[in-house]
Amino acid sequence: MGLDMYLKASTYGSGYDFNGEEEVKKYRNLVDGFGAEAIADPDTPSYVFSVTALYWRKSNAIHKWFVDNVQDGTDDCGTYYVGREQLEQLRDTCKKVVESLKLEPGKVSAGQIMKEGGWEDILEDGEVATNTSVAAELLPTGSGFFFGSTDYDGWYAQDLQRTVEGIDRLLEATKGSEENPFSGWDFYYNSSW
Repeated sequence: MGLDMYLKASTYGSGYDFNGEEEVKKYRNLVDGFGAEAIADPDTPSYVFSVTALYWRKSNAIHKWFVDNVQDGTDDCGTYYVGREQLEQLRDTCKKVVESLKLEPGKVSAGQIMKEGGWEDILEDGEVATNTSVAAELLPTGSGFFFGSTDYDGWYAQDLQRTVEGIDRLLEATKGSEENPFSGWDFYYNSSW
């Protein structure tokens, strides 16, 4: 239970003869590899192949960014197309925020526990941000049902840094060129809780 977030990379292909021998072979390899002969329509040899490219858990600031910048403010667990420019924008925003954060030793939230009829925070040693103005302006946290901590701390910074590294990896892997098998792949974001 809680906020799970997925960025999927997806490609479409077809195995019609007029697409050439390579495309027919790619289609056959996928169908045969998945053992999908019984369900694949032999008259319509096409596929959509999708993989999880990035995954976040309770990274509510990243989720809020997608809701605000990709989903037009609609937070409905739907699946939304994400363009390369949007990924670059998210990466650049994360970089700015990470560079602005000053982290110092402190107590961070590790969840809550029910005690004496009420909820009590569980605190542990970690890192807290002492200057959150850039983070609050560019990549604010967002609350929701089991969305995780809304604190600006080491966990927040770690999610952003991981996002920067993941997006850099994806943009490099999907650069456009005839030799690149991942050129032209599309990205889609969805979440659940």
